[in-house]
Amino acid sequence: MYLVSVWAQDTVVISTNNNIVKDSVTSVSEHKPMPLTITPDTLSTKDKHAKALKNGLDTTGYKKIFAPDPNKAMWYGLICPGLGQIYNRKYWKLPIVYGGFVAFAYGISWNDRHYQMYKRYYRDIADDNPNTKSYEELYSKYDPSVVTANRLKDMMDNLRRYRDLCIIGTVAFYAITVLDAFVDASLANFDISPYLSLHLAPTMVETNYNNTVNPAIKLNLKF
Repeated sequence: MYLVSVWAQDTVVISTNNNIVKDSVTSVSEHKPMPLTITPDTLSTKDKHAKALKNGLDTTGYKKIFAPDPNKAMWYGLICPGLGQIYNRKYWKLPIVYGGFVAFAYGISWNDRHYQMYKRYYRDIADDNPNTKSYEELYSKYDPSVVTANRLKDMMDNLRRYRDLCIIGTVAFYAITVLDAFVDASLANFDISPYLSLHLAPTMVETNYNNTVNPAIKLNLKF
């Protein structure tokens, strides 16, 4: 029975039943190890963060995040009010969107209803037909002396103007909801990492014309 043990790089010991033979290795075939080359990661942490956001991942690079398309959000908002906010998954904005449309719709309805009423009052008081006296309904609210054709015309014009302003406001509010959906989708993956920072600090500034040092505020923007 033979037992081979390696004690050192140049010594081999062979053990038999009762004899130990020690031999020195005078020549060993040298095998040069393959060099281990480590390629450094050339991407900085900031670049990795931006690359992860571009690929739809979070900052850790593992979890898939939602990246809405701004053009889709805009078209959805044009098709139906609030649909762009639903596409962007900003459900908390829906009460604001639909609440605004309900308020404008109520303003249009109320002003138009009273406009049509005062229009009828003015038409009846301005004609020569003694049987058209709908304006007398106002006698229970106002003194008959103030219910004149000029006053009724002013009320009619004011109500018409308020109705038209509510219509314009509705169109403007509709455009704002579409713009909100587009901007919200565009800034969905905006980088707000710690690498974006703004710091204010006091400093001293030396002037060139009189070589004096004056206090100032230093602004450091890091991005």
